[in-house]
Amino acid sequence: MSKVDDLENRSRRSNLRFIGIQESAEGSDIIGFMSRLIPQLLGPDAFPTLPIIERAHRSPTARQNSRASPRAIMIELLNFQDKVKILRLAREKKSLDYNGKHISIYPDFSPELTRRRRSFDPVKRKLRELNLKYFLAEAQIQT
Repeated sequence: MSKVDDLENRSRRSNLRFIGIQESAEGSDIIGFMSRLIPQLLGPDAFPTLPIIERAHRSPTARQNSRASPRAIMIELLNFQDKVKILRLAREKKSLDYNGKHISIYPDFSPELTRRRRSFDPVKRKLRELNLKYFLAEAQIQT
């Protein structure tokens, strides 16, 4: 199972997850919308040429009328370096807004890795309270 999880995360290597974009804001061309949104959020100077997006879609969760937040948009970038640049710029900018709504950008991980990373949330919270810097390093799988 750990090898399958590793393969899944490798296939998601160039993926990003955008949270907070209003439903239907993308219209019928989600790839074009996301290609224009990224420079708009992070600054046009950061992207003299638009990042190349191979695929983009809303999360497949069934839409519910009682759902308070919009579904996430997942994109797959052609270049891994674009993903790293987008995450770095988003972290530096700290607050990203589109149409008055806060937007968050995250790397796309498998559900298993997300569960394992969330298990460290209490420790991360305590480190933030103590104003200590931290990072999560992935352990190598021994075969």
